[in-house]
Amino acid sequence: MNKVKIYGTLGPSCADEKTLEAMLREGMTGIRLNLSHTTLDESAEQIEAFHRAARACGMDAELLIDMQGPELRIGALEAPIRLSDGALINMDALSLPDEARTALLSASNGQELLLDDGKLLLTLEKPNRLLVKRGGLLESRKSIALPGINIRTPAVTAADSINFSKA
Repeated sequence: MNKVKIYGTLGPSCADEKTLEAMLREGMTGIRLNLSHTTLDESAEQIEAFHRAARACGMDAELLIDMQGPELRIGALEAPIRLSDGALINMDALSLPDEARTALLSASNGQELLLDDGKLLLTLEKPNRLLVKRGGLLESRKSIALPGINIRTPAVTAADSINFSKA
């Protein structure tokens, strides 16, 4: 007979030992850590709290690590950026990864740039300028999509390699 495994997601609302212990006692058998928004180093205290909670419950609970993979994301911003509809902004203000920057520099005027799962929409205006069509607040590590442009990215990113070596 197959045993059902139930995983929660490790995050700010359930990162303390007491909460994790309660979740395990209610039937959770493991936890998932999403490295799209953090690193193993940044999550070390939460991971240790999970292991302590599992030991307190007498369980050998599993830690599932969801690696970031090749998704394009905004880099670290000093502070969130308010993008107002109709504004023209310099591409350099967005902390774009090299692959996205290179693709935009060779794209035609009007090329769309979707940020934060499509919540924000910008279009390319040469040279090196973007017109905000649908604005909002842009924060660090938000997704990037360039519809119609095929960007080759490695299956395992540099961040993933670092995390693999520490797992």
